[in-house]
Amino acid sequence: PAPSISVATPEVKDITLTKDYPGYLSSELTVNLVARVNGYLRTSHLKAGSKVKKGDLIFVIEPDTYQDNVTQAEAALKTSKAQLDYERMKEAAKSGAVSQIQVLQAQSTVAEMEASVRNSEAALNTARTNLGYCYIRAPFDGSITRASYDVGNFINGAAQPVTLATLYKDDLM
Repeated sequence: PAPSISVATPEVKDITLTKDYPGYLSSELTVNLVARVNGYLRTSHLKAGSKVKKGDLIFVIEPDTYQDNVTQAEAALKTSKAQLDYERMKEAAKSGAVSQIQVLQAQSTVAEMEASVRNSEAALNTARTNLGYCYIRAPFDGSITRASYDVGNFINGAAQPVTLATLYKDDLM
């Protein structure tokens, strides 16, 4: 017997060829939110995966010690400025309230006192900077990862910055 042969009729239609390639998406900006001071993590306003706005407060590291340092530096600056009394001595000498020798002595210590004022101002700036590091804010709008540390953990960020979470700017990939 003759073998049976099946016959198909050709169809004409459009075909889209596709190929798969490996790849990944990355955000436009990525930043690690780091601790630069020592202290206990006091508060966390973080919800993993949530959106944050630029300037939002995310973490607070125990600011008490750093606030005390600012207060001490402000007091030291006031003390240094109070000791810088050369101009008052000159005025007092004109009226005869102090001797010319006292004016000369005051003049000789003016440079030392001015340096003391500059050192006190620098110490105050450093204390304010460290206090500012206690408050970690979002530098831009984006999404945030899960926190690396929970509230109550001691953060040792002064020796080497410690990453607390990562922020991604995810509106452009």
